[in-house]
This record gives sequence, structure tokens and C-alpha cells, in this order.
Amino acid sequence: MQKSLSLGITAITAAIMIGSMTIEHQVFASIECKSCITQFQILTRSFGADAGKIILIDKSIPISQFIQLNLQFEKNIIKAVYAGHVNTPNDPAIRDLVTKYGDDLLKLNPPDQVKPLLEAYQAGVLRLFTPLLCKC
Repeated sequence: MQKSLSLGITAITAAIMIGSMTIEHQVFASIECKSCITQFQILTRSFGADAGKIILIDKSIPISQFIQLNLQFEKNIIKAVYAGHVNTPNDPAIRDLVTKYGDDLLKLNPPDQVKPLLEAYQAGVLRLFTPLLCKC
């Protein structure tokens, strides 16, 4: 009972943090950036939900660590986008953040079923923030 209450509180806190961060970052964004960031957030929520279910069932790592890692990654990507790292040719900032996120998640030793989801998520993020697709 205590554990499920703790997980519920963590999930609610994460949702509030994500919502406030979304509003904070999108107020001053151009229409093109809002579209890229919105697509990124949708991709992130989908990955978080799919991988989070696996982690919750497996109980191999605390879900709060996974949520915290995701929130920090989302924040870092949004900052990089607003700093102009999308349309700079050969700029490694987004790629480096995606790689670091993957490495940090794997250090937590998630269940094996999370690894293919992570790879697909990383590829999706990199594809989304190519200068051809994102005009920030």
C-alpha cells in the first residue's frame, strides 16, 4: 500500500513538473519550434509510458529514478533546441544529449525489454531534430 502510494505521488509530481516545464518553454517559442518540441514531448511520453510499465512490473529500478532521468533529458533537449543546436550543421549537441541519456538509462540496469524501446526512442529523437524536419 505504501509503495503504491509513493509511486502515485511520484507520478503526479512528474506530471505537474512536465506540465509546468512545457508551459514555461513554449510560451516564447516560434511556431516551428513549438511543433518540434510538441512532437518530441509526445515521443518522450510514449517511450516513458511503455518503458515505465516494464520497469514497474519488473521492479528492477525505482521508477522515480527513471522519471527523474526522463525529465532532465527533456529539459536538456528543449534548452539545446532554444540555444539553436538544431539548425547548425554538424552540431553534436542533440546527438550528445541523446547518447548521454541512453548511457545514463543503461547504467540503471533496466530490464532487457527496455533496451529496444530505448534504441527506437533515441533514433526517433535524432530524426525529429534534424534541420530538415525542425525549423527552429
